[in-house]
Amino acid sequence: MKRVKQILFMVALVSTTVASAQENNQDKPKLSPEEYAQKKTERITKELSLTKEQQDKVYDLILQEQKEKAQIKEEMKALKAKRKAAFKKFDDGMKATLTSEQQLKYEEIKQKKKAKRKSGNTPREKK
Repeated sequence: MKRVKQILFMVALVSTTVASAQENNQDKPKLSPEEYAQKKTERITKELSLTKEQQDKVYDLILQEQKEKAQIKEEMKALKAKRKAAFKKFDDGMKATLTSEQQLKYEEIKQKKKAKRKSGNTPREKK
C-alpha cells in the first residue's frame, strides 16, 4: 500500500511539472537562431567558465544546430503538406469510385478512426 501511494505521488508530481512546463513554453516568444545561440552561449559560459575562444566556438556550434533544426522543421512542414495532398487524392478517388451508400459508410469509418486517434486509443484491429 505504501508503494502504491509513492507511485501515485510521483505520477501527480510529474503531471504537475509537465503541465507547468507546457504553460511556461506557451508564454515565451520565439527567438531567432542567433538570439537563441547568444543566450545559450552566455548560460554555458557562466556554468563552464568558457574562454573567449571557447565562447566563439560554442556560439558557432549552437547557431549551426539551430539553423539545421529550423531547416528540418521546414522540410517536415513540406512533407506534411505532401502527405495531406496524397491523402486528398486518394480520398477523392475513393469517393469517385464508391456508390452513394458506400460513400456514407466510408465517411462514417473515417470519422470513427479520427475519433480514435484524438482519444489516443489507436490499437490495431485483428482481422
